[in-house]
Amino acid sequence: MTGGKCCGTCRYHYHETIDDGYVCINPKSDYCADWTDDDISCPEYEAENPYWERICRLSERQRENGMKTYGQGLENNPAAILTRLTYLEEELIDGLMYIEWIKDKIKEGEPNDTV
Repeated sequence: MTGGKCCGTCRYHYHETIDDGYVCINPKSDYCADWTDDDISCPEYEAENPYWERICRLSERQRENGMKTYGQGLENNPAAILTRLTYLEEELIDGLMYIEWIKDKIKEGEPNDTV
């Protein structure tokens, strides 16, 4: 990656797992839907958001885990809508449990910079 204002550092430089390449997903760019290299640049460049970048990596990892476990992506899940809502409820409850656990650790004086 060359750095600077180029595809390699643009928030719309999306990793496509099917062909293990990168494609531009910026609807304002002339390169939109094209395979892109790190060193290409265009006037529609937008810097990456570090939080979104981490979320995307987590999403890719979660999808890979789902494919290994269930053999399909979420979009192909044949579950009924109420079943899907139950799955979501369960995931949200897990998230809330983690938040409460972390808050307790902070109150107990656990260092905030522990990785």
